[in-house]
Amino acid sequence: MDLWGEVGLLCADMGRVKEAETAFRDLLSREGSTPDQEAGARIGLGMLYQRAGRDLDALPEYQKIEGSRRIGALIDPDNQRSRSFHHLVSSIRRLVEELPV
Repeated sequence: MDLWGEVGLLCADMGRVKEAETAFRDLLSREGSTPDQEAGARIGLGMLYQRAGRDLDALPEYQKIEGSRRIGALIDPDNQRSRSFHHLVSSIRRLVEELPV
């Protein structure tokens, strides 16, 4: 991660969500960012959104990076912080139960 990524992490640790988000987004919009820098910024955004209870905003960030399947272990489907995430998980569970065996 580069300077903007470090700024994003520091702002996130200080609870300055908007500034952290701006730093990560600036890194993503910069031409010449390496795949590692982009992945770091997306992971930073995802973690930032999760801390803020914005799980549905976090998911696309994780999906955009290689290895997004590994992040599944960190997502708690029983998380009650986000009502919309809870409805999504409930709907998926209901669909899985209706699948023929």
